[in-house]
Amino acid sequence: MNTGELKNVEGEVILQEKNPARSIVCMKVNSDTNFPNKSIFFPEYFLSKWFKDEASQEVPVYTFKRRGVTKVAEGYSELVRRLSVDLIVLVDGGSDSLMAGDEHDLGTPLEDMVNVFAVAKTGVRSVLCCLGIGCDRFYGVSDRATFRAIAELTQAGGFLGSFSLQERMPEVQGYLSALEYVESNLPYPSIVGHYITSSIKGYFGNYNKHERTQDSVIFVNPIMSQLYFFELKEVVRRVKYRDYVEDTQTSADFMVGIQYFRNNFATQEVEEWPKVNEF
Repeated sequence: MNTGELKNVEGEVILQEKNPARSIVCMKVNSDTNFPNKSIFFPEYFLSKWFKDEASQEVPVYTFKRRGVTKVAEGYSELVRRLSVDLIVLVDGGSDSLMAGDEHDLGTPLEDMVNVFAVAKTGVRSVLCCLGIGCDRFYGVSDRATFRAIAELTQAGGFLGSFSLQERMPEVQGYLSALEYVESNLPYPSIVGHYITSSIKGYFGNYNKHERTQDSVIFVNPIMSQLYFFELKEVVRRVKYRDYVEDTQTSADFMVGIQYFRNNFATQEVEEWPKVNEF
């Protein structure tokens, strides 16, 4: 989901709103897409360009402007129709997409959860993949809350399994190459990307080489390079504020819905890992 001004990007529009401004909802981006403002955060273009330059493939990337659930769901539905999609895999860098809503902190839920609810509305079989579990601790998400979520999803039959990424895997080599290429062309690098890459390479603890986290203590660990898979419908079913956000039109309405829930229902205290001698 792109935070830049897509109206200034010369790409193929997949869906736009019917308002007078004809605001863009979804756009197709490829290696020859033109955008005049090179200072905007636009990783979709550089990812497509990596495929062209490094793999000699023309791979389009579809991006959404920040909208509420209803508009983004319309964009996904249009892509499903055009591309004959029968399975959608959402990938979250971190685990804040697993939060039920009453945790002490939800991390950065807007983009993750709008996509979760929007894809669920398409009716297509959908899977959520979390890579980089523990990365969201930088944004206040408790690891204890994450693993409780996995346990509860397991009880509900929604946990599909996990496996580790190893540096020697060709697919991982491609990921590392693509990440380096994309980040070299962006205004700032990804914090989540730093965590995942560091974990893949075997670093541990406060391995802090990222310019945006220099004033923080971080905790790189092997779990960050593991992929966890979940049935999306079970993830959605577990979210306690879903009734307040599923029919939102704008991203502002979505955040208001979350805040209304958190202002009117009890939230949990700060949760930390149990200490070694706690049991």
